[in-house]
Amino acid sequence: MRDIAESAGMAVSNIYNHFASKEDLFAGVLGRRAMQMEVQGLRGYAELGTFPHELEGLVALVRGLVQNNEVFVRLAVIDFTEFGGAHISGLTIDIAPVVEALFRPGYERDRAEGRVRDFDLLTVTRFVHLALFGYFAMVRLFGGPSELFRDEVVENREIAGLLEHGLFTSDASQASETRMETK
Repeated sequence: MRDIAESAGMAVSNIYNHFASKEDLFAGVLGRRAMQMEVQGLRGYAELGTFPHELEGLVALVRGLVQNNEVFVRLAVIDFTEFGGAHISGLTIDIAPVVEALFRPGYERDRAEGRVRDFDLLTVTRFVHLALFGYFAMVRLFGGPSELFRDEVVENREIAGLLEHGLFTSDASQASETRMETK
């Protein structure tokens, strides 16, 4: 607490006026970092627009969220190891409903045209975001791309291809593969 107070240019007692304990201070910092990341994520998803046909952009977006919010990722790991995830589980961060609302019109159109499979868009949106975030967080914390993926572009393309096979009908996936081969 003394180090924090010194860095902030204030007395330790002033910190205790706002936070009852070190754990409360930790929870406050974690929450603030989480809100900053949530805003970045919402902006990024809004820039993707409708249901993402450019899945590499979606993968790159989540990778960027992890890279730009490494402090949050580290704090989340500390929360899980030191506090059993008590603070992060209390956060009300869930951008999936907003993202689902952004993607809903394009998804409905694509589903009506037979381009995508019929699935619960909210569940898939939440799962894909959390799965990608978790994967990139672990890679960021414990090592770079594996030997399979020499660079981020190749890895993004491979992950996007996996997502595409799960989301799009086989006709739409084949058309996309043809487009990628011609690039």
